[in-house]
Amino acid sequence: RSGGLNAALDDQHLEELAPLGPAAAAVLREELERGRLTARGYHRVRRVARTLADLAGRDGELAEEDVVSALSMRTRFGLSALEQAA
Repeated sequence: RSGGLNAALDDQHLEELAPLGPAAAAVLREELERGRLTARGYHRVRRVARTLADLAGRDGELAEEDVVSALSMRTRFGLSALEQAA
């Protein structure tokens, strides 16, 4: 990704470089619909999930586990995200 940080990805590059798998999209959609995640938080979670996938050596779509892990790092969402994945 041209040596840039995932934290610096704009919305367009986020769509290209951090596409969501179906299960990952469902988890984020649920958080948005329940009002537990703002649009800003949504993008932050995707950036963190991309970083987690990178650290695990996975390219391509973000998996549910990446998104759940990223959500669990947010104090407010830790339990709800983990419960949804169970």
